[in-house]
Amino acid sequence: MTHDQREIRRKKRVLEYAERIGNIKKACRYFGVARSSFYEWRDRYRELGDVIDFAISSGVSGLQLASFIAR
Repeated sequence: MTHDQREIRRKKRVLEYAERIGNIKKACRYFGVARSSFYEWRDRYRELGDVIDFAISSGVSGLQLASFIAR
């Protein structure tokens, strides 16, 4: 697994944890993430969630994903 793939999975874990506990502030504190970053990730995931899930499951790198999204 590449660094980009690990980072994508980490971000998704933060989003899922916040959803599960129902408290963004606590989730961000637990993972050591700024809430502004969380909201950026959440908005991006809402916009591109299916593409991101596909990238994770198929082993697409972050750079490949970024080039695909830019199209």
